[in-house]
Amino acid sequence: MWRNVLNILIIVLLVEPMAGCSTLPSGRLWGEDVQLPTWERVKQIAIRSARNPETWVPAAGAVVFAMSGLDKPVSDWASRTNPIFGSQQAADNASDEINYLLSDAAAITTLATPGGDNPAEWLYAKTKGVAVHALARGLTGRVTISIKEKTGRERPDNSDSFSFPSGHTTQAYASATLTSRNLDSIQLSKKSRQNSQLGIKTMAAATAWARVEAKRHYPSDVLAGAALAHFLNLFIYDAFMGQQENSFIEVLERDDGALIRATWRY
Repeated sequence: MWRNVLNILIIVLLVEPMAGCSTLPSGRLWGEDVQLPTWERVKQIAIRSARNPETWVPAAGAVVFAMSGLDKPVSDWASRTNPIFGSQQAADNASDEINYLLSDAAAITTLATPGGDNPAEWLYAKTKGVAVHALARGLTGRVTISIKEKTGRERPDNSDSFSFPSGHTTQAYASATLTSRNLDSIQLSKKSRQNSQLGIKTMAAATAWARVEAKRHYPSDVLAGAALAHFLNLFIYDAFMGQQENSFIEVLERDDGALIRATWRY
């Protein structure tokens, strides 16, 4: 099933009409404008990334599960009944396989982003963009390991004390976030882009749930991992890529309350 999702994404990227897609709408190449961000840009994008629903919703969910006492009951039920994957072993295997597919999706969409017609310019721009991806993934992995070592939470199966947060989930959501960002830079129909992004995000969610069914993590572990990975990868991608987003919503604080501003670029 999950390999079929990736195959559909590949077909979309190869078959979708791509006339005039050798550059971004700005006329620049993907990765060409990678640069060190200013401190002001870092602050703005950090706030925007934290306010993104795909960051704060799973973060809030992790807090709810941890504080409500639902973590263990849900973990026990999922690993006992295995409603999606059928068995703990199947869930464990699926979490590995889907993660590999998500990494492939990130690589495929990176190659499909606009790179121009000049081979030297293509290589230079792609190298800079790939470096941003590598930075995002590397930081996500390092932060995940650091938190695991500091929290020392025991896994549901009592195999070790590296349960929080879920490493498989942070890897999956790192790939999903970067892939989704790549798709924003590829000339596709709105429906194709939305369906591709939905499929990728569904695969990341499936990885997270598989870790619970495999009795390797509690729900709060995977929810925290999803929030952490989405925040870090969205933040680094937007901060360093130097591209203007097509649209975003931000909340501006005022003395008399707050102003919600939506911006679209055509």
